Amino acid sequence: MPPSLVLLLQNPEFGGAERSLLTRLIRDSSRPLLVLSAPGRWSREAEKRGWPILWVSRPRFLDTLDLRGHAHARGAWKCTSWSMALFWAVIYALTLARKIPRGCEIRTLGVKSHVAALMLLPVWKKRWIADIRDFIRPSFLRKAIAFASRRGWCKVVANSRKVAAAYPGAQVEYPEVILPFPVKPRSPKAGNLVLVHIGYFAPYKGQDLFLRCARSWLAKGLQAEFWMIGDVLYPAPVYQQYAQGLRSLAESINRDWRKKGRDSDPIRLLGALGDVEVQRALEEADWLVHCTHQPEPFGRTVMEALLCGCRALCHKDCGVTEKLMTLPLPREGLPDIPDLLGPDYVEVVFAAEGASTLENSRDPLPAGGELTDPLP
Repeated sequence: MPPSLVLLLQNPEFGGAERSLLTRLIRDSSRPLLVLSAPGRWSREAEKRGWPILWVSRPRFLDTLDLRGHAHARGAWKCTSWSMALFWAVIYALTLARKIPRGCEIRTLGVKSHVAALMLLPVWKKRWIADIRDFIRPSFLRKAIAFASRRGWCKVVANSRKVAAAYPGAQVEYPEVILPFPVKPRSPKAGNLVLVHIGYFAPYKGQDLFLRCARSWLAKGLQAEFWMIGDVLYPAPVYQQYAQGLRSLAESINRDWRKKGRDSDPIRLLGALGDVEVQRALEEADWLVHCTHQPEPFGRTVMEALLCGCRALCHKDCGVTEKLMTLPLPREGLPDIPDLLGPDYVEVVFAAEGASTLENSRDPLPAGGELTDPLP
């Protein structure tokens, strides 16, 4: 029996948006066909649940290229990476045209998958759902998807109103936020503040901004620890170079701190953690500093932090502020916000009516305390 839904997944791993989609698929008892280019967490979940997988191998010489890095590439490298990404999208589209069953719904996640779907629009017309979980920077691609949506040739699903604004008739599906285990009540603690940043290492994720803010706060006398959770996810050189720069900056701050006769390093790089470890870290932290170089389309980690009793600081134009109440800064318990962030950052809290407008976000676990999240 052919599948009723096909998912085109360029990234073999998955973050918050993909995790939310997987949770919904499991809950609805779906059995989609996954199109993958490499093994990873998606393939492990599919094998565990008996979902079929269509492997579309990515050429080896493209392994170090990633479309997200283009905004930070320069000159000849930027031109070459765009050309290679388009070349892969063409190969991908030609392969899919032969192997995807007819008559099924097709949902694309990721820029390269959207490009391939546009190429196959004459074949996939009215069956294609563009699942857009980020601000698509290339204007030509954004306009092409918007044109297809306006003509009724595809459906667009976005994770916030800010993302949906670029696509006529787009439907907004806010990510479900479900924690791995019940949250423990917070008790007053002594000692330094703990400020945390969460995200895979990428120039647009703002880890460098977090470290420079940490240096500024420490210079003002803030007694605090600064935790960075995450590591390199994509193999493109731009991410490897960025990660190396972050480690050098963190070591420089710690070295300056030790010269002052302090025993412990204020900057801690915790690496990539699983969902359970991230929740435990948020339950220990005082503030989540969600400082990105550009506003996030949603900002799932902000919701997770609030559910764990951690206060959160984010850009006022972040998509998550559509569902939360903002408070002006500076707030009690945090010194003056560094000029690096400026007036665009706010503290976010649950509104007076609670977070009931976000499904499962206020009460992620039933009274019995059993996990509602089907993921391990």
